Amino acid sequence: MAITLKKIAEMVGGTVSGDENVLITGVGSLTDATRGDISLFYDYRYREYLKKTKASALLVSKVTALYKGLQFMKAALLETMFQSIHLFM
Repeated sequence: MAITLKKIAEMVGGTVSGDENVLITGVGSLTDATRGDISLFYDYRYREYLKKTKASALLVSKVTALYKGLQFMKAALLETMFQSIHLFM
């Protein structure tokens, strides 16, 4: 299943920073995500992984300059991540 970042944002009430038409095909951790995955970034202790992640988009509470790719913003991060995971089950 593939779904656009825009559609995910609409479903969970988030905002996209960047190309909202990127297709998301799964969910992965910062270290394991591959192209097409969305990943979660919520703790600055893991900022070093932002330079290495292959995720197509990040779920963040606010845009961070530490990551140059697409960012999907939502205040309630963990709830939104669970909703996103459910889309691909």
